[in-house]
Amino acid sequence: MPDTQERDVGRANAYRLLADCYQVPERLEFENIGQLATLVELLYPEGAEAIQALLEAWPQGEEAWEDMRVAHAKLFVGPFDLLAPPYGSVYLDEERRVMGDSTMDVMNYYAKAGLDPSREVHEPPDHITTELEFMYYLAYQHLTLNDAQYLDLQREFLANHLSQWIPLFSARVLTGDIHPFYNQLALLTSIAVHTDAVILGVNSVVNRVSAS
Repeated sequence: MPDTQERDVGRANAYRLLADCYQVPERLEFENIGQLATLVELLYPEGAEAIQALLEAWPQGEEAWEDMRVAHAKLFVGPFDLLAPPYGSVYLDEERRVMGDSTMDVMNYYAKAGLDPSREVHEPPDHITTELEFMYYLAYQHLTLNDAQYLDLQREFLANHLSQWIPLFSARVLTGDIHPFYNQLALLTSIAVHTDAVILGVNSVVNRVSAS
């Protein structure tokens, strides 16, 4: 088992690398997947099969990259109805709409952490990449400043947001089943969020999705 310092550095970097994986395929780097594999072995042993399958799903050749670009658009971007909208409010708000009440709550968390969403955030506030990068920021601030408020914010944000909607989002990706890379990424994200919530002692956790 890693010591606390190694674990917390790994947790921070895992969030950053997972966020990177949801970018448009043109921005993906295979080196990052390798780094993520190392962290999965360290922190999330349940994700061993998922990360191996993710590595194997890395596209080879232009046709494979085009398939991945199409899958990314169908799942997360549009222009047509999305198979797995990457916005927390779609899963958390009764209206199932972007920029709902839960989005406002996310923005309040950003403000508590000293961030100005209007300047710092490039995607919608409750986009999966934004929320994962926020957890990276909180973990990094806690490591560098040794300020307990950042650990408390991690627990609250996991309990009230990520652990509540990531399993639902991941299930949508797996149900769509249009590309093995994103299937395994969704499964791994759910495992990582669930495990991290357990590590931090978060009680209100939705059970993670499984591959079956």
